[in-house]
Amino acid sequence: MNGTTWRGGVPNIPNFSLGALSGSSCDTITSIPEMESVFTYGVYPNPCFNSAQLSISGATEKAEIFLYNTFGQLLYKTTTFPSNNSIHAQLPMRDLVAGIYLVKVSMGEKEIAQKLVKR
Repeated sequence: MNGTTWRGGVPNIPNFSLGALSGSSCDTITSIPEMESVFTYGVYPNPCFNSAQLSISGATEKAEIFLYNTFGQLLYKTTTFPSNNSIHAQLPMRDLVAGIYLVKVSMGEKEIAQKLVKR
């Protein structure tokens, strides 16, 4: 105003560098270590008709087995213990309608889940 001209721009600082400041919380790289799986598992047959079998080898502690529908409703729950480092459990599917289900197994701090299809 009154004939005054304003000019703006990016400052020219030739020694400018990008990166974390040494000693700040931004210069630390963190990660969450992956849990090593010492067991193998499977649900078969998949897809199933009247029943399915859950098999876990390398199990060393009790397992809580849950069966959920797609609405998250608990349909079946059982607890079983390993025999010779393995667990075998029958999942009753006969009275369930055709669809997709979730089999979840909790063993101590470990949890596994697998989709199961009923035809």
